[in-house]
Formats: sequence, structure tokens, C-alpha cells
Amino acid sequence: MVLKGFLPELGSQLVRGILDLAFPRQALCAFCGGETPEGSVVCRACRDAIAAGYRKVCLRCGRPLRTADTESTLCIDCTAHRPFDMARAAGCYEYPLKEVIYRFKFAGDVSLSAPLGMLMSWRLLELIAASCSYPDVIVPVPLHPSRLKHRGFNQAECLALAVSREWGGIPVLKVLRRHRPTQAQKQLGRDERLCNLAGAFSVVKPRLFWGRNVLLVDDVITTGTTVEACAEVLKKAGAARVDVLAAAAVPAISAVVLRSALS
Repeated sequence: MVLKGFLPELGSQLVRGILDLAFPRQALCAFCGGETPEGSVVCRACRDAIAAGYRKVCLRCGRPLRTADTESTLCIDCTAHRPFDMARAAGCYEYPLKEVIYRFKFAGDVSLSAPLGMLMSWRLLELIAASCSYPDVIVPVPLHPSRLKHRGFNQAECLALAVSREWGGIPVLKVLRRHRPTQAQKQLGRDERLCNLAGAFSVVKPRLFWGRNVLLVDDVITTGTTVEACAEVLKKAGAARVDVLAAAAVPAISAVVLRSALS
């Protein structure tokens, strides 16, 4: 009786195996929902769109430079000193990353941290090669407790954990504190952002950072002022190096283009 029931089941499994070989199953892209080969979470069209928008970037902050000139290597903000050493993002803050980050951050689709973390991990290879340094620890940019309570999760922490998993478990230290609420930065200029963030962050257990290479993780680099403020307190705590990795970066004005416009 057992054999009688087993043979049809074996036959159906064999048929399914043959069909899978002849017609490979299609997974769905985590970003656009289109079909993608099984085992891939982001389709080629989305990967190509992200790569196309992130070709020429500021060598310091990693924001895309929207210019055709060949001289530009820095954005206007990075011609002055910045506390972090180098920053990179998975791509430009435009389609498809802009829509995906909105779903992740504001619609609460925390599962998107995995594919975003995968893309960020690929970019981390570039960051390590450019900086010639490997991160000892990963530190997410913190939310103020009131914002964390409202949202229910820290998007930077989710991304930091996803990157850590991709890289075999680099320690994630939640030791930055945002101890005062700050005004929403979206509509603020660079100088207003710096003023808004002055004294907003502090480090818990600074001894953990003495002489270590830190990878600071955030969701979006807009002007870089948030990661500047975080990097500053990490450097004061003794960090040897602070590099930044984000899911996306907003385009910046090239220092060369601005000088040309003013001349």
C-alpha cells in the first residue's frame, strides 16, 4: 500500500523536475515586479538603470555628478574638509531606487532591506578598493527615539544588518545616539542642515572605536551633512577611518561646473 501511493508521487516529482529543466522558473524582481531568472532578486533592467545613473560620482562623497566635463572629480561641497573619509552609494536617488526606498522607509516594507543591502554590498567592494581599507565595524545612523517609535524600525540599521550578512557578519554596533530631535532636513539647504544637526549625535562606549575602521551606513546621502555629523563624533571617539555606504545618493553640483558658471 505504501509503494502504491509512492509511485505516483515519484512520477509527479520526476515530471516537475523535467519541466523545471526545460522551462526554468522565473522569480519576480524585488524592485519592479518583473520576471527575473530564479536566484536573482533584482532584474537586469533595474540593475542596468541603477548602473547607468551612477557612473560619474564625486570621489569624496559619492554623489553623482551631473556634468559632461572630464575634469570634475569633486562636488562643490567636497572642496572643503569633511569629517568622513569616503562615501559611496548603491546608486542615484532616482528610479528605481527612489521608489524602492520610499516603499521601504515610509510604507514599512522591511523585506526590501535585503535586496538593497545586496546592491550596497557590491558597492562596498568598490569602496574597499578605493580606500584600501576594510571595515572593522558597521555603524548605522541612528533615529531619535521619538522617530523610531513612530516608524517602528530604523531603516539604516536594517540596511547595516543586511550588508553585514552579505559580508559574513561584520559586527554591527548600535552605539551612536541621536539625543535631540531635529527638524526634517528635506527642505533645508546645506548650511541650515549643518546648523540643525549641530550637537545632535553622541557616541556610547567610545573605547570601542579607538584605531578602528568604521563603515557608517545610511539610507540616502542628500548633501552629506548627516553622515558628516556622525563621522565627526566617531573620529573624536578615536576612529582611525570613517567611510560611508548608502542605498542611494542625490546628484550634486560639480565644483568645476560651478566655477565655470561664476567666471
